[in-house]
Amino acid sequence: MSSSLLLQFMYICSLAENELAGAIISELALVDTAGKFTAVRTMTNKEKDADMEFIFEIDDIY
Repeated sequence: MSSSLLLQFMYICSLAENELAGAIISELALVDTAGKFTAVRTMTNKEKDADMEFIFEIDDIY
């Protein structure tokens, strides 16, 4: 009988109200400690207003 191990991680990136105000955001990347991209997510353009906080979440399941 074999068993499998399921690993689940959640990565969260938040942008405060004053960060990147007026910027158009269309990609989100997860970068490892060596500076290499481990995941990239593309999305519809989102304009960052100065009075809005953005929170992005990436669920990673192995």
